[in-house]
Amino acid sequence: MSLTFSTWLSIAPLLLPLISIARIFYKLWTTDGDYTDPGMDYYEQRYRERMVNNLHKKAIAFGFELIPQPLANTVS
Repeated sequence: MSLTFSTWLSIAPLLLPLISIARIFYKLWTTDGDYTDPGMDYYEQRYRERMVNNLHKKAIAFGFELIPQPLANTVS
């Protein structure tokens, strides 16, 4: 059975959560350990790093240079 590209696109959103759950299950099975969620801060930090890296690449593509600024004291 061969899947066409359009068929794959229609079922891919259904498979992605299953693949994620399968990875967690496999890790638990092979390591005999407890699953520990890295937490929201971890995911937010990774998201921020990806955004900065993408912005840096875009700036270089347009001939600009990004200069990091010191973090200002912000109130949450």
